[in-house]
Amino acid sequence: MGIVTAPSVSLEGRSLWIVQSLPVEPWQVLRAKLRLHLLCVGAPALVSAVLLAAALRLGAVQAVLLMLRCGLYPLARRAILIRRRQNQLACALAESAI
Repeated sequence: MGIVTAPSVSLEGRSLWIVQSLPVEPWQVLRAKLRLHLLCVGAPALVSAVLLAAALRLGAVQAVLLMLRCGLYPLARRAILIRRRQNQLACALAESAI
């Protein structure tokens, strides 16, 4: 799976003030990055799962399980990393307020 969201949060660094000055909550920004990740990684993973199921001639139950696994893995992984980044962003915001 590709890594799209985590670097986009980590690379903000010096330009973090731009995100802080936006009239939206930090979680909204992170959610938008998560959605972009799911579009870039989740959709191709599901297409690959369908093609793999067809190539291996899997049964209906096995094919559905394969597609669920391929669709849920990027979501779960990114949600965990986004939550971790959100905590780091909150700490950075608290430190900059001091």
